[in-house]
Amino acid sequence: MKNTLQILIYGSVIFLLVYLFKTDNLSIPEIKNYRSFGFSIIFLILGFLLQAITWKIILKNFNIGISFKLSIISDSLCVFMKYIPGKVMSILGRASYISNTQNISLLMTSSASFFSQMLALWTGLILGIAILLSGMLPPFVNISSAISIILLTAILIYPDILLKIIMLITRALNKEIKIQSISMGSLLGIMPYFFSMWLFWGIGFYFFSVAITQYDVDKYIMLAFPFATSLAIIAFIAPGGIGIREGTLLGFLLLLSLPLSEATTIAISSRLWFLFGEVIYFVTGLTLKNFMKT
Repeated sequence: MKNTLQILIYGSVIFLLVYLFKTDNLSIPEIKNYRSFGFSIIFLILGFLLQAITWKIILKNFNIGISFKLSIISDSLCVFMKYIPGKVMSILGRASYISNTQNISLLMTSSASFFSQMLALWTGLILGIAILLSGMLPPFVNISSAISIILLTAILIYPDILLKIIMLITRALNKEIKIQSISMGSLLGIMPYFFSMWLFWGIGFYFFSVAITQYDVDKYIMLAFPFATSLAIIAFIAPGGIGIREGTLLGFLLLLSLPLSEATTIAISSRLWFLFGEVIYFVTGLTLKNFMKT
């Protein structure tokens, strides 16, 4: 199992390279303000560190205690698994790492990772709910967002309903798959950390936007990144030519009166900016794993 996990970790890097090769619109933007770009990288990295903290805290709520160092390693080494088709390994990857290294039930770690993902998506959408209420985005985005918020809220408030649905589906497939739940009280205590994670990334995106454009950028833009990223993770089918996240960001930037060319550059370049943070995060985890005892 340990060897399988290592294969998946390094295999995810290959899937990332394939993704980069197939992506035609991934270009390096011209940096016009290096100070703002530096701030964007700082907040980008802080966002990933908050992600590791949320992973550690939510594991603690499942009675699984790990160090912050191990939290970073398990989370960062699996950061590229979202590029593996199906996106399932983005949830199971770090859960498997903790299960293997700490001799803990995969059921428990997978449940923790599942609810962590649900909470991350919910908080990201909630931060951008003002964008949804503006009613100025395409109907597809508005409807998808509203349905996602409703479903995620139901899952977080009434997890037993989801557990029963999963049980019925697995029985119909002649499989036994169980997921542990987490109390609403515990979720409320964890939420501020997820909101902080998104805000760090949102602030970083604001500074990144300032760094690559000569136009004034509204600070309201920092709420667009969490909203668009969460929606992109939820979406299974994206419109041709541009991703859900980039499309939503583009629409919102246009609402803020940025010229089409500038809005397109920011929206498309944000993919490379965030990927840069993922690479730093992965290398950090790899370094900690190879040169420090876990």
